[in-house]
Amino acid sequence: MTFGLVHGAWHGAWCWERLVPELEVLGHRTVAVDLPAEDPHAGLTRYAELTAAALPVHDCTEDDARQAVARLRPQSSAPRGEPWPEDGIPDVERTSIVCRDERCIRPEWSRAVARAQLGVEPVELDGGHSPFLSRPRELAAALARVA
Repeated sequence: MTFGLVHGAWHGAWCWERLVPELEVLGHRTVAVDLPAEDPHAGLTRYAELTAAALPVHDCTEDDARQAVARLRPQSSAPRGEPWPEDGIPDVERTSIVCRDERCIRPEWSRAVARAQLGVEPVELDGGHSPFLSRPRELAAALARVA
């Protein structure tokens, strides 16, 4: 897990110096953000921008993310508004893959839905929202295992 450490007023990233090694020895990553507290023009919006920029996002390289974003396209809302046409989920084998570091959809929610709606225990992978970009080998291995 990655801990984003954001200091309070009158402090700086220095205040986390003793905590960081303790978290790292437990196997966690840390990102200590140093906010521009002395800048009279930097408000909450700037603080949020700096914090977001410092924290790791979905584990894709910047180039992969940039290329993927450039290829995104509009999505109609029609599929979300149409009722499911069947009486239930078809009786086929199903699998759910949950990425542990997902930041778009809470992994806890995805695990619960996999169990309640699909009746399966999800397969878990490290990484974020786009394992097909950031971890294609691991995703392929997981799919091959359940196939």
